Amino acid sequence: MTSEAFTIVYNKALDLVSRREHSRHELMQKLDKRYPETLPIIEEALEKLVLNKILDDERFAEMYLNSRARKGFGPKKIEMELYSKKVDSALINNAIEAYEYWTENAKKAREIALKVADAFDFVGLLAVEMFQTEEDEILVNEVAPRTHNSGHYSIEASYTNQFEQHLRSILNLPLGNTDNKVAGIMVNLVGAEGHTGDVVYENIDKILQINGVTPHIYGKKITKPFRKMGHVTIVNKDIYEARKVAQQVKKIIKVISK
Repeated sequence: MTSEAFTIVYNKALDLVSRREHSRHELMQKLDKRYPETLPIIEEALEKLVLNKILDDERFAEMYLNSRARKGFGPKKIEMELYSKKVDSALINNAIEAYEYWTENAKKAREIALKVADAFDFVGLLAVEMFQTEEDEILVNEVAPRTHNSGHYSIEASYTNQFEQHLRSILNLPLGNTDNKVAGIMVNLVGAEGHTGDVVYENIDKILQINGVTPHIYGKKITKPFRKMGHVTIVNKDIYEARKVAQQVKKIIKVISK
């Protein structure tokens, strides 16, 4: 990435945002048409806008729906969290951000998720995957009737994590508070391209020295390219600081083979 090309793209994005409100997705489309073959530069420019609090990263892919108590017994309250999911072509930079942001579309997605849960008459933890189209239509893609990778951030970031909430629900115990204590970002650890064999988590000792960073290793002995091997949760009172740390973590830790 040349500094000149980045400056041109960044200034154009800044100009578009200053004229009227844009979503990250809309900016991506406009910049991609104007500057073809520069997608990595565009993504870097938009990330800088987000970090500088100029652009809200409000686009989302999934709704994480916590559990409700067994029908006919105790409370029937449904608790939920909303997060955005950002994935690059290699899945290396997969990150989930959990924090409070309730746009009109997010409220609509919340209502749909509740209807899905009611339709299944479900007891326990349910993850509802949705997609938001360019026309702001909310589409349900699939559901997962279990604790889900999407909710792992709750271990560090929420008052009641998804595993405890699931047990509370199926055991007909009062449901816990699923609000976030702090902003949380989850970065997936996947096998590096070109590495197959006994796994090595390179520089894991270095990320452990960073405040608010907690790695979770899944115990798989053999790594393969893009195989899911664990995740790292980053928490901070400030979502923008959490994003900065997440970017730092992704650059430091590598999942390689011996």
